[in-house]
Amino acid sequence: MTSIDQILNKEAPPFIGRAIDTLKASGIHVGTYQIDHICYRTGTLEEYTELKTQLEAIGHVLTEGIIGGRPIATYKLHPEHAIKLVDGTHPIQQHLDVVELPSPKPGRPYPSGLEHIEIVVDNMSLEEFAALYPDIKWDWRAMGKTVNRDLKVDFGGFSVKFHERPLEVVIQMEKEGRL
Repeated sequence: MTSIDQILNKEAPPFIGRAIDTLKASGIHVGTYQIDHICYRTGTLEEYTELKTQLEAIGHVLTEGIIGGRPIATYKLHPEHAIKLVDGTHPIQQHLDVVELPSPKPGRPYPSGLEHIEIVVDNMSLEEFAALYPDIKWDWRAMGKTVNRDLKVDFGGFSVKFHERPLEVVIQMEKEGRL
């Protein structure tokens, strides 16, 4: 199994670059928005457990809970392990330091790998953001969530989700009982 540190530093930057390029090609401009976090899906519970151990060595857990019938953990990476994004091509921000790690849902296997990035749209509502791009086939299913609703677009093999707040902020608000 490839180490999570290698995945985050070797595979994640080109994955994020491909996502940004695909958004641009679709006409969606995100240059001023923060890439909040990246999601790496695990194919087995054993892999989930192993990668949690690896992530604990390069960061700290923000939260872990059962969501949608399976465990999901979110980690904040130590600064020296943050994903470096500045490569001259995609200068959106200097680094990305939050990783979402879901285990597979029971009875719904899928391959391990980078699955999506999430971007914070904090200067307008998600409805207003979607209205800027009427030709995009938006997935509105998570807009009814009471906490951390999101707007998603699938690109075949990966997706990009848009939120109104950074996940780390949402987690902190939940811990403080403000959500």
